[in-house]
Amino acid sequence: MKNSIKILALGLLFITSQNTFAQNVDEKVKSGNLALKADNIKIDNKTNVVVYEGNVSLSSDNVTFDCADKIVFDTNQQKMEIYKPQNFKFISMKTLMLKNQDKPNFDFVTFYTKEGRLEL
Repeated sequence: MKNSIKILALGLLFITSQNTFAQNVDEKVKSGNLALKADNIKIDNKTNVVVYEGNVSLSSDNVTFDCADKIVFDTNQQKMEIYKPQNFKFISMKTLMLKNQDKPNFDFVTFYTKEGRLEL
């Protein structure tokens, strides 16, 4: 009887620990860990567009950069248009699209936060 209880307890521990410690790439891409800093922020409540200007920096689970000129964030489409970011790094992406296969353009980067898609 004691052995069957131990086996049952170990089985339950194994089942619950897999869900607890497993990481899904899709969940990481859609995570909400996002920190933005800017000198100036403008919010348009009619179009749901937020414009960050002046020394814009972003840190997230997916991308990081410093000193961008501007970010235009369309909250309806979950689309960020990033202008001239410095020290741009992408950590985790579901999809990466290069518009020019010869040379990626880091002067204008589009990041779709919900889809985890990055366009260079």
